[in-house]
Amino acid sequence: MKIATKYLLITGIAIFINYGVFAKSNNTIPVPVQNNLKVYSTEHELLSPKSFTQSRDNKINGEVPPGKIGGVNEIILSQMVDGMHRYVSKVTRGPGLRIYVHYHHFPVTTCVLKGQTTLYLEGYQPKITKAGHCFTMPANTKGVNYNSGKKAAVFMDFMLLPAGVDTIVPLEMAPGQI
Repeated sequence: MKIATKYLLITGIAIFINYGVFAKSNNTIPVPVQNNLKVYSTEHELLSPKSFTQSRDNKINGEVPPGKIGGVNEIILSQMVDGMHRYVSKVTRGPGLRIYVHYHHFPVTTCVLKGQTTLYLEGYQPKITKAGHCFTMPANTKGVNYNSGKKAAVFMDFMLLPAGVDTIVPLEMAPGQI
């Protein structure tokens, strides 16, 4: 029953975000992966001048978060409907891996499907979230999501934001990028 509840919750969130899924959309093209990291062209929204601050800010609450930057982000849906960008991605991150320090202009809801993650946010204590549970990363708050478990973590990110707003604002980049 616990597994069924988890998938019903995630399906419900996806339906809420994807209301109007059959409307005309502009889906993005998947990006290649190298060394377990997504490799974006310089024209990609994540590396555009309007989104990358180039601050190299890699600290949260005065400390560098644990782990190495890595993981695979699979875009499930990137759709524009009625001036709103509906974005859903599935992320797989091995033990000890995390995303770069970043923030979002709008809240992001994350549901953990497998494993566990620890969310590090500026101004907050770290929060562990296990499979079957969700959390929301507040808008304009610097943070990282780190796989603090012993096996791969798989989770879904759900975003709903106005057209033209970046899905993520990187503050720290992986070695070898930019």
